[in-house]
Amino acid sequence: MDLQGTYTFHASVPLVWDALTDAEKVSQCLPGSESFEHLGEDSYRVTLQVGIGSIRGRYQGTVAITDRKVNQSYRLAVEGRGAAGAVKGSALVSLNQQEDKTVVEVAADVQVSGTIARMGQRIIGRASSLLMDSFFECMGKTVASV
Repeated sequence: MDLQGTYTFHASVPLVWDALTDAEKVSQCLPGSESFEHLGEDSYRVTLQVGIGSIRGRYQGTVAITDRKVNQSYRLAVEGRGAAGAVKGSALVSLNQQEDKTVVEVAADVQVSGTIARMGQRIIGRASSLLMDSFFECMGKTVASV
């Protein structure tokens, strides 16, 4: 399943970059975040409590940041598993300065399996987009408060 998103921040690229690559700020904005444990350079163990429709549960997994190009882009590799299934994916996060704003573009490819996969791609896609929107809305508030 492909996910796309574009988010505008009223701040400079370095300020947005710093927020998006700060583990504490990411953890605070990640919907359902219960823990965000540093494993090593740019690698984290994450526990989330999330729900899609009537299927709710705790998911544990890893997130790794790769291919860092400071103030330009990075890749995320995500794997997680819970009672309702598993998620595996990657995302390219790109930052671009446009006048006095930073535009962040996200292009993700996600595979799901288990009970959550049986819900259908449309429902999962919509729920995933809502979670991503919620994360970036929170990050926007975080950046604006700096």
